[in-house]
Amino acid sequence: FSLPLQRREVWVEIHDASPGYGVEKLSEVMSVLDRHDVDRKFIFVIPNHDNVTPLRMYPEFGRFLKDSEKRGYIIGAHGYSHQGFEFYTSSENASDLVDALDEEFDYVGVKPRVFFPPRYLIKRGVLDVLNNRFDGVFLFDSVFVGSVPLVYGVHEFTWFDVDHRVSLFLAKMSYLSSRQGVFRLSVHVG
Repeated sequence: FSLPLQRREVWVEIHDASPGYGVEKLSEVMSVLDRHDVDRKFIFVIPNHDNVTPLRMYPEFGRFLKDSEKRGYIIGAHGYSHQGFEFYTSSENASDLVDALDEEFDYVGVKPRVFFPPRYLIKRGVLDVLNNRFDGVFLFDSVFVGSVPLVYGVHEFTWFDVDHRVSLFLAKMSYLSSRQGVFRLSVHVG
């Protein structure tokens, strides 16, 4: 994972990937992305969604993630259980959570390179923990590569209860009005 070039880039972040959701909807999103010129594609995986779907119990999901890496997707962790504000906690607790998520990913032979906290929120000291364990830490308004913040806000249109054509229109308008740097588009599985 390296700093972006001094040109405009498009990054698409797929959030909430989980064995509990399976691979069908994730595959649908990926098939659309694969038809377009996207500079970086991320899959943010919840390694033990709601503490009931640990990766260790779903080796086929791990194989899917490995195949996705071969296709150019960057695998990231999206918290541990995605419950509440689990990374709005102490540094010690965050370190324990990262150990637990690493253990789940180890079971399926995947190493997450980047991290995105559930609900975009962490405490200041937790950022240091995450920066030491991941190549990049994604937040709502920026991406940290080491201690360097890149101010690239995320554009989220998949939570609106509207026709997908409206969401696509809003995304296109946001992209066209953006000036430079990285345009981050977030989509959620399902």
